[in-house]
Amino acid sequence: MAEAEITAKVEEFLKKSDAWRAVSASRPFVHVEGLDGYPLALFVRAIVRLQKGRVWMVCPTEDSALMALKDFGCRVNGRFVEDVPKREFPLVYLPATSRMVYSEGDDDAGTYEQVQRLSQIDTQKRGLIVTHLRSFVLPVPSREGIRDATLTFCKGQPFKPEAFASRLGESGYARSPSTTSPGEFTIRGEVMDVFPFESPVPYRIFADWDEIGRISVYEPVTQQTTGDVDSFRIPLFEGKQQRFCQISSYFREGDYFVFVGDQRLASSFKSLMVEAKAGFRTAYREKPDSPVPEALLFDFPSFQQTEGHSLLVRDLKGQDAQAYRFDIDGPRSYFGSFVLLRQDLQALRDDGWAISIFSGNITQRERLGQMLGAFPQIQYVDQELSGGFAVQKLKVIALCEHEIFGRRRQVVKTLEKPSLGASSSMCRSSKPTWSNGISAARAGLRSSTSSAAPDGSTRRPRRARMPKTWPAI
Repeated sequence: MAEAEITAKVEEFLKKSDAWRAVSASRPFVHVEGLDGYPLALFVRAIVRLQKGRVWMVCPTEDSALMALKDFGCRVNGRFVEDVPKREFPLVYLPATSRMVYSEGDDDAGTYEQVQRLSQIDTQKRGLIVTHLRSFVLPVPSREGIRDATLTFCKGQPFKPEAFASRLGESGYARSPSTTSPGEFTIRGEVMDVFPFESPVPYRIFADWDEIGRISVYEPVTQQTTGDVDSFRIPLFEGKQQRFCQISSYFREGDYFVFVGDQRLASSFKSLMVEAKAGFRTAYREKPDSPVPEALLFDFPSFQQTEGHSLLVRDLKGQDAQAYRFDIDGPRSYFGSFVLLRQDLQALRDDGWAISIFSGNITQRERLGQMLGAFPQIQYVDQELSGGFAVQKLKVIALCEHEIFGRRRQVVKTLEKPSLGASSSMCRSSKPTWSNGISAARAGLRSSTSSAAPDGSTRRPRRARMPKTWPAI
């Protein structure tokens, strides 16, 4: 089963649900449970197609937001996110900065990345915005402040290198003999190089007497120009002079909100409030007119309760009688045990399941293809997911290479016992279990450290007692 085929089958399954009918009918406060990972991304993607405006997807933590971006096809390397080309709808990731609550703004690469994303959100009319609670709750640079602090370079504009250098220096840019890294600029007579924080390439500005005559893009290593442009813009961050606002100023009428994980979101907001109260004590001593944490942070709990144009994804199953339920099993781990993996694959194949393995690493895909050569029906997909899933009604299962090699711990998010289907060995129990090899090793260790008593029972050996007196050395 190819990627397009498994995606189409799961999307069709999701659109036949009562939850999708509720969303399509614009019912307020739609609650769902049992939806996570790649199926959740497919459900949100269908909502983006349905809505005429924008869709905000609010995750509890930065890690969960980055995992969601993987499910949307983005390549994530650390905090660096690379979107896929020619996406069917615009996707913007709004990150948080390294700035603590009540601390002064830091004009680093993270700050400029947030400013750039806010500039895109300001002009975005439809599509998807993925963010997490910290960037959603903490104050962000205002729309007016970003517009006023933008530095524009275009042909025919007056060439004032020292004025440009002054504004760049006040905004955290460093003047250097040669510009090769983001955040640097160089002035050599009538030529000025600048590498914006948020830009993948640097720019070279050539003066024609007292105005800009040419703007080129160049390669930072070889310093060779690769093309010309008519203009470019640099959003600046003015530190203490920067104006801030709450994220609600970027909302528009018709925006739809997806809240991922009710309990995790509540826990994250509580942690941010604790951090804000601790920072307020120091801020109040230095500046008595500092706003209280309740006024500084965006009131997310109240917004979540009053914003009816929304979808709430529950963390646990069986906690909300009004929630729409999806019978989708989550990821599982094999801890590198290919014996257990082959046994499960054999049971799935005999039961008629369609098996797909997702991996963004070509070397790992080739390795898996060789080690699982006895299962030619397995389809390998060139994409990294946050976790695998299984839809028993469709007999479709997706595994991830990091689950097979055991680099991610399994997390069970249900308080109910799952129903065992035909492939009972693949279904998760109500309690996480380790692989048979680990259990056997532990059992062997217990048996080897015990001794038989005269009555047939087992006893642990006594510890060796230390002498009461030590011999003289």
